[in-house]
Amino acid sequence: MGVANTRRPGVIVDVVANTRIINITDQVRVPAVVGLGPTQLSITDEAVIRGKPGTADELANEGNVTVSQIMNIPGLTSGSYGYADNLYSESDYTVSENTITWESGAATTNGGTLTQGDIYYVTYTAPVPSTYLDPKIYVDGQDILDERGPEDLTDGILSIGGRLELENGAPAVWLVQASGSTFSSSEYKTAIDKLKKKKNVAYITAVFPSGSVTQSEIETIHSYLVSHASQMSQPAVGKERAIILGDGNSDTVSTGGIDNVGDATTASTLVYQADRFDDANVVYMVPNKATRPDASGNTMTLDGNFVGCAMAGLVTGQNKPVTPVTGQSLTGITIENELYNDFENEALLAAGACLIESRGGITKVVHAQTTDITNADTNEISVKDSERRVKRAVREGLDAIYMGKGIVVTPETPSDVAGSTQVMLDQLARDGEIYDYGTTSDPVTGEVPISAKQNSSEPRRIDVTFSFKHLYPLNWIRVTVNTYV
Repeated sequence: MGVANTRRPGVIVDVVANTRIINITDQVRVPAVVGLGPTQLSITDEAVIRGKPGTADELANEGNVTVSQIMNIPGLTSGSYGYADNLYSESDYTVSENTITWESGAATTNGGTLTQGDIYYVTYTAPVPSTYLDPKIYVDGQDILDERGPEDLTDGILSIGGRLELENGAPAVWLVQASGSTFSSSEYKTAIDKLKKKKNVAYITAVFPSGSVTQSEIETIHSYLVSHASQMSQPAVGKERAIILGDGNSDTVSTGGIDNVGDATTASTLVYQADRFDDANVVYMVPNKATRPDASGNTMTLDGNFVGCAMAGLVTGQNKPVTPVTGQSLTGITIENELYNDFENEALLAAGACLIESRGGITKVVHAQTTDITNADTNEISVKDSERRVKRAVREGLDAIYMGKGIVVTPETPSDVAGSTQVMLDQLARDGEIYDYGTTSDPVTGEVPISAKQNSSEPRRIDVTFSFKHLYPLNWIRVTVNTYV
């Protein structure tokens, strides 16, 4: 017999603590950031158990470590009471790779007697493990700081980019650290290639150390990213993704910074840069200069790629890909108020730039667009993301139902596949991901109904055809006013 509930009837609400368990499915759109990270780890007061005399005690981190101090009480700093009395002298031990060997059977210097089984505490630096160069997904900004170090403009740029994406709403972020302590185009390309195996990458942004990279080097990586996005978005690959990028300015690159709005015929200007892409998989951010405080409160000057990180977080943070972000606010960065005049703004938008502006200290997206301004289907970020969503939903849905299930093609199979496709499109329409799908043939609008048939030359293949109607963002209202007497 159970225990009677004696409390007054009502509603009980429990809040379950966030255990930071990462459960990101392939359907969740996640942005990625590629850049440099720390090459050394700083470990404070790692607990080590003294082994048998004559044996080496191994530290947790591998590689050639540099030990700064060993103590018998953790947490003490210079000037603390008894600090010197708890330090072991460097003459008591030797360090080889990541091991410590004591010179005598028992250490009895300042730190007191240390015998087998005793715990001592080691503060040291060690090379980052090779796993740091593997793509890793994060859902918490503090976790990024704990593993990738504080935000700075040299080896803390991954921390800046990843945290900007999370601050602007991204459900998670992939971080990919390029090898080395200085920029190398080959290492950046290697890092980008590691994302080829990831299914749920929606956008990629590359970030660069400030003051040590040229504008030309940034453009080399941008070109590689454009090719990467094109390759991954091929139907045979089926990993639809885009890139968000920006350029350097004279404060952030060593040579070739872009500081002028310009026009489409003048090289090294923002309008020229935006206009040259003309790619629905490319979002080009303007302005290419923003600021953000570092951990010490000092102002960091960021380039347009970090503005792209904020934008990637905002776009992937929407509940539905079809939700437009034009007019929404970006956080974590500050740009100059009313930076461009009306004519400059119009020139940038006409070139396909994704324009951000600040008015009264509030930073908003003027128009969330790609660099391909051909029509609404290619130009609107939300429309392109909706298209990618439909591709993924139908591909993964049909794959789960029919592929690898021991199914043979019969006269009924095409209609079965068509029926399954309709179920998926019904769900997308109900969820507000698309407006509707085709049910009749209309040569004027391009509408066609769902159809499926066995391929005549490849009998193992079913060819499916359907059409769907986008949900377009409301960007303009035009009012015509007539007067009368």
